[in-house]
This record gives sequence, C-alpha cells and structure tokens, in this order.
Amino acid sequence: MDVVGGINHWAMPGVAVRAAAAMAKRAGFDTIELNLDEEGELGLRTSPTAAQALRAAVEEAGLQIGGLSTSLYWRYSPTDDDPGIRQRAREIAERQLDLGAALGVGAILVVPG
Repeated sequence: MDVVGGINHWAMPGVAVRAAAAMAKRAGFDTIELNLDEEGELGLRTSPTAAQALRAAVEEAGLQIGGLSTSLYWRYSPTDDDPGIRQRAREIAERQLDLGAALGVGAILVVPG
C-alpha cells in the first residue's frame, strides 16, 4: 500500500482515538500516529488487549498506525541528572515498546534528551 500522508493524533486534542481515525480518514490521510499519555485511553496502564482493540478500530476506519510517540520524555528525560527520573524514562520506553507491538507499529518516537 502506498502511503499518501499521515497525521499525529495531537492535531485533534480531546478527540478519542476511534473518532480521530475516522476524522483523519475523511481528511484523506492514510496513517495516524498515536500518542502514549500518562493516563487515559492510550496511557501507561493501557493493556495490550485494549491497545489491540484500538488498532482494530483504526484499521476498521481504513488507516494504518504510523507510529507511537509520547510527550512524557519532556517530564521524564532519559538524560536527567536524577537517576529516578532516568529510570522512569526507561520504564516509559519499555511500555512504549510493549504497546507499540500491540498496536502493530513499526516505529516509536523516543526523545533521547
């Protein structure tokens, strides 16, 4: 499948993933990049099963998930002087990898510092 273009879910603040996917498809996008939050629909506590359901909903809308990003590294930097903050960044990256696998993405966005 040739990808024409994608949009990040951040472009639709406050819109649930399913609705955002439908909006993105209507706007002509082929992919949507989802975002891992601390809480919420796609948060650190989201189960792989729930992530797979989100993937199914996005695919049902006719889109692919282009990647998984997060803004959490602004708060929990992997290069912070505090070892506790660095450890939290590592945990976020591990969770991002786990959920990225459940979502079927080929890439995650990690801000290294």
